[in-house]
This record gives sequence, C-alpha cells and structure tokens, in this order.
Amino acid sequence: MHNALRLRSTVRWYRRLGARVAVGLTLLIGLSLGSVLVATTRVVRSRSLSRASEELEVARSAFYRLVDARADSAAALTRLITELPVFRAHMSDARLADDPETIVHMADGYRHELNAQFVIVTDGHGAWLGSSGWTAGQRVPALRSSIDAAGRGAADRAILSVDDRLYLVVSEPVRFSEEVLGTMTVGFVLDDGVARELAQVTHCQVNLVSRSYISGSSLSGDERAALARMLSDGAAAPVNLSEIRVGGAEYIRGSFPLVHGADAAALDRLVLLKPWQPTQQFVDAIQTRILVAGGVVFVLAIAGGLLFSHYVDLPLRNVAAAAEEIAGGNWHHQVPVRGSAEATTMAVAFNEMTSSLRAAQERLLHDALHDHLTGLPNRALFMDRVSHARSHTARRPQTFAVLFVDLDRFKTVNDSLGHTVGDCLLLEIARRLREATAGNDAAPHVPGLDDRHGSDSTLARLGGDEFTVLLENIRDASDAVRIAERLLETIAAPVRLEGTDIFATASIGIAVSTSGHGGAEELVRDADTAMYRAKAVGGNRYAIFDATMHRGAVERLQLETALRRAIERDEFEVYYQPIVHLGDSRLTGFEALVRWNHPEQGFLSPAAFIPVAEDTGLIAHIDRWVLRAACQAAREWHTRFPHDSPLTVSVNISARSFAQPDLVRHVTHTLQETGLEPNCLRLEITEGAAMADAERARAVLMDLKALGVRLSLDDFGTGFSSLSYLQRFPVDTLKIDQSFIARIDQHDCREIIRTMLNLARTLRLDVVAEGTETSSQVDFLESLDCGFGQGYFFSRPIPADVVDGLLERLEDGYGSLVPRSTAVVPLTVPVN
Repeated sequence: MHNALRLRSTVRWYRRLGARVAVGLTLLIGLSLGSVLVATTRVVRSRSLSRASEELEVARSAFYRLVDARADSAAALTRLITELPVFRAHMSDARLADDPETIVHMADGYRHELNAQFVIVTDGHGAWLGSSGWTAGQRVPALRSSIDAAGRGAADRAILSVDDRLYLVVSEPVRFSEEVLGTMTVGFVLDDGVARELAQVTHCQVNLVSRSYISGSSLSGDERAALARMLSDGAAAPVNLSEIRVGGAEYIRGSFPLVHGADAAALDRLVLLKPWQPTQQFVDAIQTRILVAGGVVFVLAIAGGLLFSHYVDLPLRNVAAAAEEIAGGNWHHQVPVRGSAEATTMAVAFNEMTSSLRAAQERLLHDALHDHLTGLPNRALFMDRVSHARSHTARRPQTFAVLFVDLDRFKTVNDSLGHTVGDCLLLEIARRLREATAGNDAAPHVPGLDDRHGSDSTLARLGGDEFTVLLENIRDASDAVRIAERLLETIAAPVRLEGTDIFATASIGIAVSTSGHGGAEELVRDADTAMYRAKAVGGNRYAIFDATMHRGAVERLQLETALRRAIERDEFEVYYQPIVHLGDSRLTGFEALVRWNHPEQGFLSPAAFIPVAEDTGLIAHIDRWVLRAACQAAREWHTRFPHDSPLTVSVNISARSFAQPDLVRHVTHTLQETGLEPNCLRLEITEGAAMADAERARAVLMDLKALGVRLSLDDFGTGFSSLSYLQRFPVDTLKIDQSFIARIDQHDCREIIRTMLNLARTLRLDVVAEGTETSSQVDFLESLDCGFGQGYFFSRPIPADVVDGLLERLEDGYGSLVPRSTAVVPLTVPVN
C-alpha cells in the first residue's frame, strides 16, 4: 500500500485521474452551460417569433372579419335604402331619373345618413345619374367594375385605392321584381380612425397602406413619420415575419394583402406591428438566470468530480474489461459485484443489461428464423437445413428428401369461417405434423441455428398453408412415401373449431436427393412442382417428382407467356364445325371452335391451351373474342346466303366467363355491334358452370333467354345436374357428350343415351349428339329420333373461308350434306 501511495505522490497532478476528471468536467460543464445558454436563447427567441407569427395571423384574421362585418353592415344599410319606395320611384320614373339635382340631393342625404365618404347612383345601363362626395368625371377602373357587377344584378364589395387613400366600397343593385333599375355604390374611407379601432381589437399596431402611402395607421407622431419613410424604401413588401425598428421601438412586422384571398404581392397592404420589447426583456432575464445557475453548478460539478474520481477507478476498469469481452462475442462474461454501493449497483445493472441484450439477440435470431404463428422454422432456416443436408451428403453419402405439404381448399376455410379460425386450423395442422414426424424415422424437432445435428427431420412453415418437411438419413424414396402417407392420414382427421367439424386434406410433393438436384432451391422447387401435380389430379394424395414434371412446369410457363402474347398479337382463329339435322342431313348451323395459330408450332387445338387459359383467367378474353368473331361471321353468311331458316352459330361460354357479372351486357353489346339476330346465336354452358351456383346460373340464363338467345347445356351427362334444376333452367338444347357416343356399341351407353333422349323429349328440348364419327353411330341415333348430330362423320372443324365455299356448293346456300359416307369437307382441310 505504501508503494502505491509513493507511486501516486510521484505522478504529476495533471496525470492523476482526479485532475483529469476535474479538468474534463470543467470543460464539459463550461461547454454544456454555453450550449444551454445559446440553445435556450435560440429556443426562446424562436418560440417568441413563432408566437408573434401566430398572433399576427390571428390579428390578420380579425382584421378580415372586421372588414367583412363592416362591409356586411354597409351592404345591409345600402340594400335597405335601395328598397325604399321613394328611391325606387326615382330610379323607375323617367322624369325623376332625368332630374340630376334631385338625385344628387338624395345621394347626399344618404351619404350623411350612412356616414359614408361618397355615394354614387347609376341607372340600369351603368350611366351616371348622380353622386355625392365623388367627382362625376373621375375614372377609377376598379370602381367601374364594382358598379358594373351590381348592374348585372350581383352585389359587390371591394377595397379600392383612390389617390393613395383606401376605401371600402359596397355596390348594390336597385331592383323592381326581377328587373335591375340601377345601382347604388357607397364608399367608406379606411383612415386612422378605422386603424385605431382595429388596433384595439388585434392588440397590434395596424397600418393600412396603399402602395407606399399610409391611408390609415394607429401610430402617431415620430413613429408614424418613421414608418412613412420606411414605406418609401419598400417596408410594405410581402414578408412572412421580420424584426423592424420604428421610431426607437422594436416590432415584429407582418405584411399581408389588404383583401383576403388576394395575390400575395398585391400593392394594397395590411402592415401589422407586434411590440418586441417585452419578449427581449424576457430573453435577457432568462440568460441572467442561466448564467447564475450555471456558475453554481460549475463549482459543484468540479468538487463532485474530484470526489467521484477517487471511487470509480477500479469499477471502471472492470466494466471496461467486461465490455471488451462482450464485444468479442462472450455474452456470458459477468462484472464482479463488489466495492461501494454505487460500484455494486453499476456492476449488477451492467450484468442485467448484458443478460437482457443476450436474450434480445437470441429472440431476434429466433424470430428471424421461425414462423410467428406456429413457432416452426421459416423458409430461411429450412433452406439452411437443406443446404446443410446437401453439404453433409457430399462428405458422407446419404439420402434425404423434401416433402412439400399444401392444404387443399384452405382459402374456403378463411373465406367462410374467417382468418381467426384459419389460424387455429393451421396451429392444429402444425401440431399434428409435428407428432406425425416424431415416430420411426424422425424425432420431433424445431431446430435452432446451432443444433443442426440434433435430429433427422425438420418441419417448417413457408407461409400461408404451405409446410415443408426435411427427412434426413432415409434409405430410399419408400421411407419418404411412408411419412407422406402418415401425414395425409393425420391431416384428414376432422378438426373441431368453434362448434364446427372441419375436414382438411392436403397435397404432398416429394423430391428425393437422389434425383440429381443442383441445390437446395431446386430441391424445394421440385417438391413444390410435385405437390401441384398431386393437387391437379384431385388432391388428398402425394406425388414423387420426376424430370418430366419439371419439363412440364417449364413448358406450361412458356405456354402461358406465349398465350398472353397471342392475345396481344391476335394469333387466334375461329374454326366452324357443322351441326346437321339427322333426319334429312340438312345443315342447320355451326359450332365456333377456337384455334391458336402458334408462330412456331402451327395450329394448336383447344386441348393444348384452354386448360392453361382457364387457370390464368385468360379464357375470358378468348371467349369474348370468339363470340364477336362468330357473330360477325354468322351475320355475313346471312347476308350472302339468305334463307327462311337462317344458320345458327354456337359459342362456348367457359365457367369463368359465365361467372362474369357483365356477361349479359357484353352479349347484348356484341349482338348490337355485329347486327346478328339473337335467335341465331346459341350459347353453350357446361353442366359444371351451371351447377356451381345454380340459383345465380338460372338468373343469368333467364336474362340471356330474354334477349332471344338460344341456350345449350354442353357435355350433358358428365356432370351432376339435378333434374329439378334442369327443368328450371331455360335451356333449348342438350348436347350429349362425345364420350357416350364413342362407346355407343356398349349396351350400358346405349341405354344411357336412350334415357337422355327420352328425358329431352319430356322436357321438349332439342338434342345434339357430339362426336358422331361413323355411320353406325348415326343410324343408331336416328333410330332413337335424335334431332341433330355433330362430328367428323359430317365434317371436321373448318376455317371461315372454307365455310363460304361449302355454303356456295350447297343448293340455295343450304341443302343436304349427303352422301354421308364421306366427309363434306375434303380431308385436305387442316385437321384441328
């Protein structure tokens, strides 16, 4: 200890901690006090200027209100005078109107009555009849405008500058019924009296300035003279706020347009002066108090600093050492709790802060890598786990798999029961998936960042209703299939939420690492692709990825892109397939079928692109284009080949188009635009589209029927139509699906077709048999009195120009399509 004291005594004073603390505190306190003094002065001054600005704005608003009140009062009195019978008599009686002496005398009386500066009376044409206090020949354009406005029947008020004096002018029309007999204009001078009155209300010095001259001011004596000199130097120029000295007194000046809403640079100004001296005195008093208080604080701070430095040396070194440890990543380092109470408190607080920071860092890391709803790993952590599995496989060969789980029709739950129920369902599904991956091959596990070797499986939620499972150390794909089957089974069990049993299913895609994947993203992508394949075939199943799926996904994306461009580039073409009356082989109409003239692949049939168009919503654009093209073509056939029974054209309406709210309006517009008679258009709707919302479908069909359009139920027999709804739907025709015609040699199909025809006869509906390709099929249909046929037996779908040639060859534009043993259209026609 003595050595320590001896060492301390040999150290120069300025190297001692106490001296350094004292000097540092001296400088710090001095700078702080100076900063506080400057900042406080600026803040007080800024606040005072802001308050003065607010008060000037209040004063300006008060001025405008007072002027408006004076104008309203003057207008009311003027209007009262103009409504006096004697005044109207002078204005309406030509003899009295030609008596200027009487009018001048009358105007002079009214001027004194109103305490006005001048009164001017004009006739209905604006001609001067007489005035008091105003020279008749004196021309002031602004005054003339005000009088003319009153002559047009509109009262007018304005502040005018005449010979460097300001006047409040009110012009009122003199009416008799609706007729304007003349005008009466009254002017009130805005002088010192008005300014002083306004000053009492606004608590400011009010100055009414016309250009650079004072028309009225609440100032007097030297201050008024000084202001007049300053005005000649531009003191009335528009400014937001400024300090100004007038005759030895300091003011805050605000210069505003004299008329509310006028241009900010108007020459007639309202100059308001707010006294600044009280504010300056307040600032000086604050500065004095700060200096006195600062001096006391300064002395006390130095003394306290010297005392404080004696106790802080060792604790500070401990804290510094701990801070270095923490900066190096050692979040578990603790400061020794010892010494004085202050040092102990500081050490405890520092240790608690370190613990809080460590917990916060761990929480942030957890939140960044886990889903907030289920607590499962999120995409980032899952991708890290897959990447780790791949790198581990590179060092030691093993097989792993990714399962991509997507709930079927989860959106229906959200839409019908709400997102709260949807979240509860996701939590329950997450719990079940956790349990389902806990047996056999995997243990239940929600991994963190540094426990990558803790389990052979990882369950994650990527978002929405999408979950993924990473299975490591499996033998082959059969292990992944077994887990997938277990997941499907556990998901399918009913979930009871808020008194409702919810039955959920899922589609699962499986991608195994042995499939030659390049990286984690590709493996998850391929599992996703397989999941969509499972969903496409009905859901509630799994699918294992293979290379054809990826090629199919790429081709589908390319097809979707090309399809969007095809709509923009008008690459579609309509082909027409004849519909024939089976009794006499008479051509009765055509069905419009869209073809895509692909720039690289040539003509594509609907089967190649319609499913993609339906999934992407592009089918609605295609349907509308086909509808217009078909109606236009049918209209041209009727013009070129007129007949008592005009040809009909059938157009397919997809389920998405049928759901459009403006379908009826669009069909109406298309018929009007093309000129086609409504009864020549047949719209074909599938059973599925009609039964998706049967009540709405019936309403839409009734509206279409009211237009005169004929309606056909397409692909009949393949859906789930209710006979009661079929009876209520206003359809004209049933189209038997070609799948029944193709199997017409089977006894069951023959009986089904016979039943359909009997049903149609009962409901008095026409029947078209689609896909008729052989004479035996036609003979059987004829034997059952089937009305119409359509298929390759009669003709393949043909382009519009071939239709023209066909109609020209038929007698009178129609006739019979016999012999039926050969196709009417040569086989050189493109087969589509």
